[in-house]
Amino acid sequence: MKDGGESRSMDREKRQAIEQDCRQVVLRSARYLDVGNFSAYANLFATDAVWARYDHCLTGREDIRAFLQARGQKHLVRHIIANLLVEASDLFTASSVAYVMNYQSEGANGAENLPAPIDLPHMICEWHDRLERTNEGWCIAERRTLVIFRDP
Repeated sequence: MKDGGESRSMDREKRQAIEQDCRQVVLRSARYLDVGNFSAYANLFATDAVWARYDHCLTGREDIRAFLQARGQKHLVRHIIANLLVEASDLFTASSVAYVMNYQSEGANGAENLPAPIDLPHMICEWHDRLERTNEGWCIAERRTLVIFRDP
């Protein structure tokens, strides 16, 4: 896309459209994790993306997909996104920061177990994303997960 001769400059309308598109990528990523659609989650990442999790680093879309599928969905999870700030750098790159509250209820996976018991969030972290516009659209090129609070 970058080689298409398109100018990197943007007006306010273009900036807002880019930032809205990138917001949707971040929000979709939380939803896909919550519902266990790990293939769709991985497809939101660039083919050579890096996901620096709090416990280890994954490189590439296929590595992300394989990790999540191997881990599976053992319990009910919800990622609550707050304070999502997206800033477009130019027509092809943007960055975002989101506060993520992660609630988990072990063994409560499935609609037959609703409502699930609730406690404090399992963890509160920040997702620091670098997004890029590719031929596939906007995708996450890098996600760094920074844990701020964690259930002991």
